[in-house]
Amino acid sequence: MRKVTVSMKCWPFTNVAQASPPAIRCLFGGRGYRALVFAAAAAVTALIPVSSAHGASGYLKPAVDEKILNKAEDRFNDGVELYQRQNYRAALRRFQAAETICPELFAAGYHAALAYKKMGDEKAAVEQLKKVIARFPENIIAYNDLGVIHAGKNIEEDTQLAMSQFETAIRNGENLLQGKEKTVPQVRVDLAMAYANAGGLHLASGRLVEAEKSFRKAVEHHPNGFFGHFGLGNVLLAMRNFAEAKTSYREAQQIEPKNTNVSVALAKCYLRQPDRNPRFTIAELRKVGETDRTAEYYDLFGDAYALLEEREEAVRNYTRSLGMPGHSSEVLYKLGAMYYNQKMYVESRKSLEEYVAQVKDGEKGTAALAHKLLGDIAKEQNDYRTAAANYKKAVSIANSYWSAYYGLGEACFHLKQYADARKHLHHVLSALPEKGTAEENELREKATELLKKMLSTE
Repeated sequence: MRKVTVSMKCWPFTNVAQASPPAIRCLFGGRGYRALVFAAAAAVTALIPVSSAHGASGYLKPAVDEKILNKAEDRFNDGVELYQRQNYRAALRRFQAAETICPELFAAGYHAALAYKKMGDEKAAVEQLKKVIARFPENIIAYNDLGVIHAGKNIEEDTQLAMSQFETAIRNGENLLQGKEKTVPQVRVDLAMAYANAGGLHLASGRLVEAEKSFRKAVEHHPNGFFGHFGLGNVLLAMRNFAEAKTSYREAQQIEPKNTNVSVALAKCYLRQPDRNPRFTIAELRKVGETDRTAEYYDLFGDAYALLEEREEAVRNYTRSLGMPGHSSEVLYKLGAMYYNQKMYVESRKSLEEYVAQVKDGEKGTAALAHKLLGDIAKEQNDYRTAAANYKKAVSIANSYWSAYYGLGEACFHLKQYADARKHLHHVLSALPEKGTAEENELREKATELLKKMLSTE
């Protein structure tokens, strides 16, 4: 999870009708959960979240003595200044003092939880949030932040707890919009954040329809929020709706022009759309500063240069990707394929063997391609036993990989294993259509010719 610093500003409470200056809400999760952001709320003009006289939402002015409230706010504001200076322990003491003086001041208890989290005491942060929730059961943000903590653990049980917290935050927010709190802008901002975080969990679990609904609700409630547009773009990209994905990403880019995550996401769009545009990909990636470049960044750069057939640049970027933490092992396959196309078989075999040794379940399809190429390399070197072994692995992963089946039949022919060769070649011929693609027709012709050759050999 990438950490993003979220600044806090002091926002002295005035009255229900007037609130200034703008407030920036802090989130525990920064901007990352798996492939998606848990976003920090944008600056908005908002009331301080404090307990309402008629409920426990934490968004309206509490019905308490003005002197008590002022005294508590003084302690709270001191705490905010200390928090900004990263003196979290001292800030915590001020927030606790404010909470003791005026338990109805939601911001005091909530920011005590923030301070605990900054101090690295997650357990205390969770307990503090639960304490806030017990006092303000109608709030949005404490439930949301508790969900972010659970989601960050990446454990199935905690993920379910996280979704439960986000759903409660959403339910509370929608209910608040039916009452007096609907006049408070921060309610919609916090509600949008809860929707976005729920969307993040849906997306991470592959529930794309639910994720899209959540992010669209986030955008509806907070159109100027980065997190809703960016998350929606990620969902639409996963759905291969490239046109709308790019629109959402550009909306996010207008809100945060310097956010490098958007440039990388747009680069992916240009690479994955049917009419791939590597030059636009490169243009977006060049917006990313040196300090923000990751293994994925160089991987995408390599893909773009590979499409442009600028092999040296592609290899250079793939190699840089492999030298960085968090790189995808699939880059090894890409390097191996490039070396193979250049007939650099020693380098190709080295990369491909390294790749298949560490391939993950989600990359099994690519593993079949890697074994096919390893088989082809061995065949080029007349090492038919190694070729046959790799072709067998390829078809065991992808049992309709007909070119690998043909390679297996050819290897068996050279090993004089004619019965096996005939079996594999007939399997290819029975599977391919009479009038298929150019590649399928070529494969059919090669299999037919090899069977004829086998008859004359035997």
